[in-house]
Amino acid sequence: MALVLNDRRMKFLLFLTLTVAVRYQATCQKVDTAKYYFQFNNRIGLSSDFHQVDSMDEADFFRIIFPSDSAGYDNVKDFYKNGNPRFAGKAGAATAFPLSLAGNCIYYYPSGKKQRITHYLNNKKEGEEFIFYPDGHLYCRIKYVLKKEDIVPSAVLFLDCYDGKGNMICKDGNGVWITEDEIFNPLVKGPVKDGSFDGVWHGLEKRADSITYVYKYNKGKFDSGIGYDKNGKAYLFTDDIEKASFKDNPILFLDELYNHLKIPKDENGKKMSLDALQLSFIVETDGSLSSPKVLNNESDALKSALATALSKCGRWMPWKQYGVPVRTQIIMPLKKLEGGYRFLSYEEKPLGF
Repeated sequence: MALVLNDRRMKFLLFLTLTVAVRYQATCQKVDTAKYYFQFNNRIGLSSDFHQVDSMDEADFFRIIFPSDSAGYDNVKDFYKNGNPRFAGKAGAATAFPLSLAGNCIYYYPSGKKQRITHYLNNKKEGEEFIFYPDGHLYCRIKYVLKKEDIVPSAVLFLDCYDGKGNMICKDGNGVWITEDEIFNPLVKGPVKDGSFDGVWHGLEKRADSITYVYKYNKGKFDSGIGYDKNGKAYLFTDDIEKASFKDNPILFLDELYNHLKIPKDENGKKMSLDALQLSFIVETDGSLSSPKVLNNESDALKSALATALSKCGRWMPWKQYGVPVRTQIIMPLKKLEGGYRFLSYEEKPLGF
């Protein structure tokens, strides 16, 4: 007798078959074909910064690891929630995260177009890498020179580069190069000679606002950087961003603040408790402190006491972007940290140039 199945039953059996084919382990150790879910930390689909989650509802993409091939490598495929591929390649370790990549690996945009093709040796880039613009045309070709015993590539050669309109601006390591961030905002532009950055590079980053800046390279080695504020004043720099800091440790600032702080009394005649409060202030471009506020507390007496204490504290090193000092808001807990190992978590918000 022939067996006749309606569409609903067929879909159910297909779902059941796929479910049985995918097996899980709480420790993330792969037993057979396995499926895992991941969420991007910054919600940008091209980011390599992500963490594992428990369900598809939370995930930005999912990963399927298939049984090892004859050479001992796992076949790995990632898919965005829209069903388009995110990654396809091989890995040498039987874990879902992080992977130990090997051979040619292909990354894709959420649209399904290729984002880059990279060859790995022992989880390190080796050989040629091809990176593509979101519309599918080639952005650049880079070569990584790596030996098995190398920890990092012994050389990185910048070979071919195309601008956003598809024009070739660098060929076989000679010409002009434009660096881009992960969503293809132009950052800097400059000459390439024999596969290495060389000469003066000019900043293109729009987020720099009124700051302009240049890098100087000598045969691939960074020589110096110069940032210019809106008035044209020059500042030397080695790091694009230097965060605001106080001496060697922000805890030292909190200790100094308490040395000068006279805690006012509450309505019951007792010293106010500061444990649940946060202090906000601004580090000016010269390192001086201003605009003290206590978040979630409207006591004028406490605000006045903190303003007095801040005026007696030492200066901070201001936030610097391309060497140019930037006004920055600092938010930190007011709870006093006692002896032993102490860690202070605080927030920094640049306010403009």
